[in-house]
Amino acid sequence: MKKTSIGILSCMLLLSMVSCGNMDDLSVQNLSETKDVIIESEADLEENNIEYLNKNEDSLYSSDISNYQIFSVANSEAALKNLYYNIDEFIDSDSSDAVVKGNIEEIEYVYIDGCAYSKLTVEVEETYKGEVQEIITVYEDGGYTRLSDEKEQIEPHADLSQYTEEEMNNLLIDHTFMGAEHSQVGDIVILFLKSNEGSILGDSYRITCSVFGRYTLNNDNYIRTEFLVENDNPDGVSTYSNMDTFEVSVSKSVLENKLSQ
Repeated sequence: MKKTSIGILSCMLLLSMVSCGNMDDLSVQNLSETKDVIIESEADLEENNIEYLNKNEDSLYSSDISNYQIFSVANSEAALKNLYYNIDEFIDSDSSDAVVKGNIEEIEYVYIDGCAYSKLTVEVEETYKGEVQEIITVYEDGGYTRLSDEKEQIEPHADLSQYTEEEMNNLLIDHTFMGAEHSQVGDIVILFLKSNEGSILGDSYRITCSVFGRYTLNNDNYIRTEFLVENDNPDGVSTYSNMDTFEVSVSKSVLENKLSQ
């Protein structure tokens, strides 16, 4: 995958992901420095969803990414209302509607209401909590968007006149969230899930505690994203008190046994 080298204001590396105000586990900070995309009404949501559905002929899937160049990487951060430091806290919190083990069969990257998501199609192997279908749809924070999709947001901060419309359609912005790697097709995962049922996203799920509620099997261990603390930033995430107990890796047998109890 090629990466395009450009000059772009650093503030634009915090694009629309920090403004996604519809995730229950996130408390958004510093909105004044980002595009205001807070959802005002269900009618607005429905209109945005219709616009997304109309663009399906231009859908972007994980298998397509190697055919594009990366225009920029935008990592976003937000304060979490709840952070589960280890698997026992996660299980005891009763914060999830469903907990499943499954295989990621397909990933579509979608851009809805100014937010980038990875739309995961997951084949469920085992259900530890809740009642779910054999195939479920899960929206994960972060993913890829075309530069053309975010042209209006970027133009006030960077000169895009050198690019044609066709070129902008073939340049991608890689949206990461809290520094997490994107899910991959073929990943075996355990997911803590909140239901989106009844919303315009239909019968689908989002991940509890965002990227920290996804455990990906790696050899004999399940790994989740490391929570990085900015200790030198008094206004950052250094208020989290028990970071020395934050559990990144859990053995496969331990995690699956705990969930089966």
